[in-house]
Amino acid sequence: MRRILLLTVTLLLIPSYDSATAAPEQLEQGLWRIMVTSTTNGKPDPKQDFKVCLGEELKDLAAYFAPQLEGVQATCKRTRQPEAAGKLGYRLQCSGEGFTVDGLTSVTIENSRHFTVSIRTDSRAPGESAIVAAKGEAHWVGACEPAEK
Repeated sequence: MRRILLLTVTLLLIPSYDSATAAPEQLEQGLWRIMVTSTTNGKPDPKQDFKVCLGEELKDLAAYFAPQLEGVQATCKRTRQPEAAGKLGYRLQCSGEGFTVDGLTSVTIENSRHFTVSIRTDSRAPGESAIVAAKGEAHWVGACEPAEK
C-alpha cells in the first residue's frame, strides 16, 4: 500500500519537464501558496498548505498538471481532455511492472494568479489499490525569494 500511495503522491505533486503541448492559458511565474485537501480510499489525508517557487515549469502546463511518473519504470500516456474555456483537463494512464495508475486532472485558471485543481487517481498493484481524490487552490503570492547563500 505504501508503494501505491507514494506513486500517487508523486503523480499529484511532483512536476516534470515533459515537452507536451502547452495550453494557451498562462500562469504567472513566482511564489505560489498551494492548499490541498485529499482523501485516500475515502479516508481524509492531512491537509497540505505550502509555498513553492514556480518558474520554468509553468511554461508547460500539461507537464506540470499531469506529470510523468518519476523514479519508477513505467509507460505513460497523457491525453488532453475536452474542457470549457479557462479550464484544462488531462488524463494520465501509466503502467509498469506490477502496477497501474489512471489519473484525471481538471484545472480552472481563474486568472494568471489564481487556479483551482481537482485530481482523481486510481492506483493498483497486486493485492492493493488506492483511490486518491484531491482538490487544491493556489494563489500567486509574489516574486520568488532569492536563495540563501
